[in-house]
Amino acid sequence: QPHPYLEPTMATVLKYDCPKCDHLHSADHWRTILKHMREFHRWEDLERQANKAFREISGDYWPQKCFLCNVPFPIANKYNELLHHYLSKCGLKDKVTNDHYVARRNAFKNLVIEAIEIARERRSGIFAQAVCEQIHIDVPPKLLKSRPHKTDVNLDYSLILDNQLILVSVCVPWDGNMPMRHRDAMKWLGKVADSYIEEQNTRLTPRCVSLEIGARGITSKTLERFLEDLGYEDVEIDSKMHEASEDAIRNSQMVYRELKRKQEAIARVVTSIRPHLVNMDTS
Repeated sequence: QPHPYLEPTMATVLKYDCPKCDHLHSADHWRTILKHMREFHRWEDLERQANKAFREISGDYWPQKCFLCNVPFPIANKYNELLHHYLSKCGLKDKVTNDHYVARRNAFKNLVIEAIEIARERRSGIFAQAVCEQIHIDVPPKLLKSRPHKTDVNLDYSLILDNQLILVSVCVPWDGNMPMRHRDAMKWLGKVADSYIEEQNTRLTPRCVSLEIGARGITSKTLERFLEDLGYEDVEIDSKMHEASEDAIRNSQMVYRELKRKQEAIARVVTSIRPHLVNMDTS
């Protein structure tokens, strides 16, 4: 059976789930989960290690603000803010950059679907003695419009396993936002499940699965435990986790390079016209 945390129950989706352990945090104080991760999971060490994959790309370029959307980067912890902005917020309206965001998410999605299909074929884990059928669910337009974080919350896989309706969503958010994305995706998947069950007039039990990997490759328990449910051995799980992490890092590096290139181009233009503007003011 899937782990209890995969169920869209009120007890779980109204709280923020630590990506590393089973600790739940109040929805009213979701930022306290970062304090928890720093205290119990060496989160700052994980971030420093993850940032190394982007230091070579950064070089000596440290802008005070984003030249694409004018968002300032605070002096304190500026590098984390810069990466956070580039890897998850900026560039959504730019086709080239957005394509990199999509490619990053699709790489994770393909890894997850492949893992499910392999488990189905060899009838391991939850598929061991179950009758299953992959189904296609047309999400109602109203629910599509109500999706949180429309760029990375989708219904990526759905199947009926005995009397269970299993819905899967994958996401590659900023690493520190994994608890928020997990909670929001679980709530939305629960609504999709309720809509399908009502429309089909069935007695299926919904099982919602939201899987996250951080944009800098920091892993989450959600993928590890789902692979356990699929019957993968420890060595296989480690390999899949490493592959998911490397895919996220590689695609995030492509996002960062593209945005940095655009930033530097705009900065050169601004620098070149600034003396001209000063001369006009003094003439």
